[in-house]
Amino acid sequence: MFHTEGEYIINEAGRTVKLTGAGFDASMIAQKYAAWNRDYHSDLMVQKGVKSIRIFICYGWWTGEYTDYSFPIDRDVYRSCIDRMIADFSEKGIYCWINMEGSYAKQQEWSLDSSNWISVLQEIALRYKDYPNMIGIEPQNEPNDWCWEDRYYTRVQEVAHGIHEVAPNLLIFVDTPIHGWVNFDANFPIAEPNVVYCYHMYYRWQSVVETYRAGNFAQAKAALEAGLVNSLYWLKEQGYPVMDTEFGVGRDEEFHPAFDVFLQDYFNIMKKYGIHWNYFHWDNDDRIASYDLWLEDWITPSPQGEIVFANLESLIPGPMHALSITSTPVTGIPFTIRRI
Repeated sequence: MFHTEGEYIINEAGRTVKLTGAGFDASMIAQKYAAWNRDYHSDLMVQKGVKSIRIFICYGWWTGEYTDYSFPIDRDVYRSCIDRMIADFSEKGIYCWINMEGSYAKQQEWSLDSSNWISVLQEIALRYKDYPNMIGIEPQNEPNDWCWEDRYYTRVQEVAHGIHEVAPNLLIFVDTPIHGWVNFDANFPIAEPNVVYCYHMYYRWQSVVETYRAGNFAQAKAALEAGLVNSLYWLKEQGYPVMDTEFGVGRDEEFHPAFDVFLQDYFNIMKKYGIHWNYFHWDNDDRIASYDLWLEDWITPSPQGEIVFANLESLIPGPMHALSITSTPVTGIPFTIRRI
């Protein structure tokens, strides 16, 4: 299966792979699985050229611990839904990896004791590692509650090693512990092979928002690129693959035409620096439906969907250049993180 060599992801044939795809919320889908035409969705993915899917699963539903939700899901039913999703993606030639979502209380618990975290992820790894399309596990989505504590790096290394003990061929997608931008510092890399270092970046978190809104697009793009370069140059020196596993723009009451410009600019920047990417989600509940790639008719792509589909790349793009990031930070362009 896939493995890493320096800053590249390599497939079983020794070819360089570029992952570009979308997120898929198994938790939301499981609630309405009886009405969900999985063949239709995976066929759409094939039609649009989606080659990789990040499957969100919920820790509490997987373990059966969350029973007080307004939409409780039986643990075995939930797992069988995910089984069928992964099998269907396998039949369609779509690669996928598991992203573990958990409550913030669980994040705090895991930060102190990783043994339960490891056992749950080992169970998942053993269940899916032999599917030909299963490429990895992302142990924790957005570990924000302990993002400023060194123990995160220690614990995630333990977890990555635990997964590899039972499934050595899986990639480990390690999230940076900051919500909204890249924070690869001296605690990275972790001492474990086949690791992809990940971050999330949303339009609304960036200081360039107002510059885009003002129509100063060239200045905004330059600041956006400088911020990314400044954040990644250290990791580039170490020679590791980088991926944005969650990003997007929402079309809600705050929508602005500049969103489309920002999104295309960001795709161009990621392509320039060889960054793998995964758009926020294919479909989700109404709470964040403004990020969806499709309109409600499931025939017409949303405006952001049109941009995402146009920027999907071949899984095997041919020779790829190294990340052309300088070894010193870029200066002269103001850029700050705007947290929410």
